[in-house]
Amino acid sequence: LEQIKYTVNQNRRIGLGVMGWADLLYLLGIGYDQPAALRLAKRLSKFIHDVAWQESEELAKEKAPFPRFAKSSFGRQGRKPVRNLAITTIAPTGSISMVAGVSSGIEPVYGLSYVKNVVSDQGLTYTNSILLTKLKEENLDKPEILSQIIKTGSLQDIKQLPQTIKTVFKVAHDISWQNHILMQAAWQKWIDNAVSKTINLPHQATIEDIKGAYILAWQTGCKGITVYRDGSKDYQVLEKGRQIKKANTAGQPLIQSRIKITPLAKRSANQLAKCPVCGGRLAQEEGCKKCYACGWSACEG
Repeated sequence: LEQIKYTVNQNRRIGLGVMGWADLLYLLGIGYDQPAALRLAKRLSKFIHDVAWQESEELAKEKAPFPRFAKSSFGRQGRKPVRNLAITTIAPTGSISMVAGVSSGIEPVYGLSYVKNVVSDQGLTYTNSILLTKLKEENLDKPEILSQIIKTGSLQDIKQLPQTIKTVFKVAHDISWQNHILMQAAWQKWIDNAVSKTINLPHQATIEDIKGAYILAWQTGCKGITVYRDGSKDYQVLEKGRQIKKANTAGQPLIQSRIKITPLAKRSANQLAKCPVCGGRLAQEEGCKKCYACGWSACEG
């Protein structure tokens, strides 16, 4: 709409961000929930912030500041003219990170091995390439170890692996909700807009855990928060065996042993009405279903 175009051009708000954060930590040998990861997040976030705003000043000299600059708090405070009202954000980057072959946004890796059920009934198994390289270097790429990784998607219960590797190669459900939020807050400190991040909680999480997550996010300066308790919905895009335990009709524990990504064509209309990950409303975008709350997306075909 012309009204939207006018408002956007008046403010020139953009969303420069990052993806592949979890992969970077793997390559550096730093655990996602270690203090060194938080320090690096703040350092990198500030660097991007400083350089981006310097460039916005240069663009303002070349192309003029954003039209509402004089009426904005920037102008009233006597700040140097800039091209943009806001520059940085952390987006989910769900689809584009898959195209690039890196981890999404600042999310930890969900599973070190998973099965994509999009080609055949048997599916295709994918294992994190950085982990495979590390295991090969340590002469730990044994069939019995790889089979356990494929089964659970995590390293934490594999006795043959040293703790040094387990400390670095953690996945979303190996990380406490407190550390999920601290990582989001570390990035938020130098991000103009909000940060997209899912705070993954285990199936046994309580109401008090979720209350604590929201309060900690507020206390640490996060602009928004998304929490998801694993297995809280009958259907979810990603499932990992160690985390989801539900009772079947016979009263016996039903354990999903692999991460599953169900093809869009096989999902019912009711499943498509809401996001299968966070329950948010789905939007139709260029033939794809997309959730703007958590970043989940899927396309026909």
